[in-house]
Amino acid sequence: MKKIILSLSAVALMFSACQEEDKVKELSQEEARVAISETTSDIESDVIDMVESEGAMALLDMTDFFYSQNILQFSAGEGEINAKEYLQNARSIGQKFSVNSRLKETDPTFEEAKGVYEWDVELQDFKLTSTDVDYVEFRFPSEGSQTNNASLFIYNLVESGDVVLELEAELKLDGELMASLNLNAAYAAGAEDPNKITLDLFVKPFHYSLDVDDSQAKSSSIAFEITRGDESIAHFNVGVDFKSEMKEFPNFIEGSVGYGKMKVKGSIDVAGMEAAADDNVNDYIDMKLYHDGDFVGDLEIVFTTDGDLDVFVVYADDSSESLVDLLQPTLDEIEAIILELEGV
Repeated sequence: MKKIILSLSAVALMFSACQEEDKVKELSQEEARVAISETTSDIESDVIDMVESEGAMALLDMTDFFYSQNILQFSAGEGEINAKEYLQNARSIGQKFSVNSRLKETDPTFEEAKGVYEWDVELQDFKLTSTDVDYVEFRFPSEGSQTNNASLFIYNLVESGDVVLELEAELKLDGELMASLNLNAAYAAGAEDPNKITLDLFVKPFHYSLDVDDSQAKSSSIAFEITRGDESIAHFNVGVDFKSEMKEFPNFIEGSVGYGKMKVKGSIDVAGMEAAADDNVNDYIDMKLYHDGDFVGDLEIVFTTDGDLDVFVVYADDSSESLVDLLQPTLDEIEAIILELEGV
């Protein structure tokens, strides 16, 4: 069951659309193949644009600078970064600067740390140059610059113990906004993980928004969207109803996910699938693929002869083919891009 859900989710993540999926017409198999091919080409192009964007390069440049000065350190065992550990270390940047600059023996609060800190080449450290501000600003040189032309601003930081509840920050290069972050998290009493998260991230020129709600007793939802200006590039909007408050086993999954003009919308009746006497899982899966509002086909699970599963798109004329095979060249290209970024 988990393999089925994960496979459908992986395929669905490749598609999105801004408009409702009214059936203007049903595409033929050839029209559908062209539409899918165009979308996969757009995916590859957008992934490259995202990782090579001005904002992404500025963030990488900032991280490289902090890391090279032993200001920001984090472990990435087996190539995976622990997000919580990363945030904690990122938070320690301000504490480290404040300790060095103000010679405090204990970590200062955000209010105590407010000020402008400028990188001093001779000292090889940040130097407090002003306290007449209502934020924390770190000025440092971008790659190749002889002046402190980059600034990291932290406008708000609210913590409870070791967790961040609110964080508002910006990165500017030569006065131009390269990236910004606005994070709000809520925790239930005694919980280690947040049950509500709202995240708004700008990495020039892309905007990422995330809304997670796990506060209900037997249901959870997640909404994610990537935009560039007024263009919606991708979205993921899914709700899950669970069997119990433990939230281990889903009853029903419903939502839409997608990319560009392609969109998958539908539901999976997990409880019905598990209770059924037959093995036809597709009776309990209703997922339809659209392109620019036109119906492309239904998505169905097909088990291969070696026991693995595949996702097929069934066109209006009842012909079908593996959607995974259609997407594989793009998936391979994206993997190659990621490996190149990681230096593998």
